Amino acid sequence: MTAVCQDGFAFVATHTAPKHEPLLMPYRNDSEVSKDEEFGNFEVETDKKIQSLKYPSLPSTYRGPLRIERVDGTGTCLISAGWRTDYILLTEKCRSIIATEVAKYGKSATMEYGRILAESVALWMAQCAFSLQVRDLSCVGLLACCHSDFSANNIDESHKFGSLWLVDATGAYRARAMAIGSGATIVNSRLCKIAFHEVTKEEGVRLLLKAITEVEEDVEEDIEEQELLNEKNILQEGTYIESAVMGFECKTLRRIPYPFDQSH
Repeated sequence: MTAVCQDGFAFVATHTAPKHEPLLMPYRNDSEVSKDEEFGNFEVETDKKIQSLKYPSLPSTYRGPLRIERVDGTGTCLISAGWRTDYILLTEKCRSIIATEVAKYGKSATMEYGRILAESVALWMAQCAFSLQVRDLSCVGLLACCHSDFSANNIDESHKFGSLWLVDATGAYRARAMAIGSGATIVNSRLCKIAFHEVTKEEGVRLLLKAITEVEEDVEEDIEEQELLNEKNILQEGTYIESAVMGFECKTLRRIPYPFDQSH
């Protein structure tokens, strides 16, 4: 999930619970104690405390692949859902397209740059889908681009400093806040009711997390949403949370643990 906020982007991604995906992240039973824990290693103790949550933060020892990736140095990030191998290819393709654009026209961080990048990535995904030599990609991405043309008058206030694009094999689509992957239908019905452009990026992360972790609280009022929830839960217990923010001015991706310090 990604949202365009008042001062930057808010990102939240989920990783399958370790006990359901043991080949990618070994599952450790709470009764198991490592040598580091016996000697009171502070970092391990902190991780253990976080991992005791129903939806723990992605551990500091996780080696990837990550679902939230920076793709250039001018404030462009990609968050992906789908097959891990495919979204790694998608990320690398974004970097390749950016490198080609920079070599031809130099560095840029305008809304037009974001649109060209999103459409180029979508075109490549479409070419893979129709090619007889390669299979189509089983992934989808959200491309977040910071803008340097802050004084532009032809940009809507909610997208003035950054733009968010949904990219897949059918095209590139502008969005304010968007969820992709499992449970996206339920989450998007909640995101459309939130004024993200009025909150900070840190608060945006909290709102995104609330949309996926507390969706059961008020669904009784919405029969259609209740039926969707009955068919499939949004998160399995033990699902790892990956969260990050990127400011419009600093254009730096900053990863934050969940739950994170209220003062940051």
